[in-house]
Amino acid sequence: MLRSCGPLLVSALLLGGCPSNPPSNTGSVDARIAASTTQGEPPLRIVFSGRESSSTNGPIDRYAWDIGGLAESSEATVDFLFTTPGFFPITLTAFDETGASAIARINVRIAGGPVGAVISASLTSGVAPLGVLFDGSASTAQGDVIRDYFWDFGDGGTARSPAPAHTFATPGVYTVRLRAVSGGGVEGAAEVTIQVDAPDPGGAGP
Repeated sequence: MLRSCGPLLVSALLLGGCPSNPPSNTGSVDARIAASTTQGEPPLRIVFSGRESSSTNGPIDRYAWDIGGLAESSEATVDFLFTTPGFFPITLTAFDETGASAIARINVRIAGGPVGAVISASLTSGVAPLGVLFDGSASTAQGDVIRDYFWDFGDGGTARSPAPAHTFATPGVYTVRLRAVSGGGVEGAAEVTIQVDAPDPGGAGP
């Protein structure tokens, strides 16, 4: 039975030729999820199956699905219609007849509209070593939210936070790039140039 935790949907279908995720093996139980797809644009119907799950104790006796917090089901196979963009973790807990269990997880990305990546920088020029505060939190995703930030500072440094700090140790001209990715997997990019000058030799010494 499928129980909706929000608006939506339902029926059980047979699933064939679907990609399977790596197993999550806890003791005697091997939980596996097969899915007809894991990404696309809404409305997107996806069939999930736990029939590849197994146990050394005997048959799988019970299934417990969490479909991205939108619905729950106790069926071996679940048919779900995603109507909104976003990132949805899918969890299956498989139980054998002894009560032993294991968990398998996959992620579904439902694409929304375009992503607009935005970079702000506290400084764009200065003398080495130059510390700069960057902020990509003004980036937006149409109908969705930004989930991942990938920074490349142009000097070998990288970061994954929305608002990282970075120090440019040596003089040079650096192109800082941000790749912002929405929950649904849509990407947008932005860049800014940072000019780092050498210290003034005349300013050194006693």
